[in-house]
Amino acid sequence: MDETLRPGTGIQTFEELIKLNGIYVDKTPYLAKMIEDVPKTWFLARPRRFGKSMTVSTFDAIFSGKQELFKGLAIEEKLDEEKFAPRPVIHLDLSKVTTSRGADYFDKSLGRKTNEIAQSLKVAVPKGLASNEIFSNLIFRAYEKYGTKVAVLIDEYDTPVTDLLYDLPDEAQKV
Repeated sequence: MDETLRPGTGIQTFEELIKLNGIYVDKTPYLAKMIEDVPKTWFLARPRRFGKSMTVSTFDAIFSGKQELFKGLAIEEKLDEEKFAPRPVIHLDLSKVTTSRGADYFDKSLGRKTNEIAQSLKVAVPKGLASNEIFSNLIFRAYEKYGTKVAVLIDEYDTPVTDLLYDLPDEAQKV
C-alpha cells in the first residue's frame, strides 16, 4: 500500500481514494441497483464511520460522468446506459456549513454554500432569497439549464441537528 494511504488518514472521497491507488471494496453493484430501481429519494442511515460520505462521493463521481474512476469495477459496463448518464450534481455537505454560531448564522452559511454550488454549476440564482428558497431554486434552474434530472446528494445531514441541539431553549430539548 502506498505510504500516503495509511489506515485512518481520513480519505473520504471515492475520487481521491481511486487516484491514490487505495484499496476500495467494490460496492458499485449495489449502487447500480439503487440507481436502476430509483425511487424519488434514497435515505442512507448508518452509524458514524460506516462509509456514508464515501458512498455519497461515489454517487457524485457516477453522476458527474467520471467514468475513468470506475475502470475494473462492477458498474463500469453500465455507465453508458441512460440511467447513469452525467447530470448536474448538487452535493451539499452539511459538515461544511457553519453551525458554531447558532441557527441564524447556520441559515446564512447554508445560503452561501448553496450559492457556491450554483456558481460551480454556472446557474444563476436570484439574490435575496432565504436559504431554503436558494436550494429549491438551484434544483429547478439546474434542471432548466441542463435539461436533465439533477442528482441531489446531501451528506452529513445530521451535523446541524447535533451541533445546534444545545442552542435550543430547555423546553424544546425535552421534546
